[in-house]
Amino acid sequence: SVNLVIVRAGGQAQRRDKHSR
Repeated sequence: SVNLVIVRAGGQAQRRDKHSR
């Protein structure tokens, strides 16, 4: 859940966003 927030905060973890999806 925290990872999702980081991804939306800046998008640096865009790679994790795909994995979270």
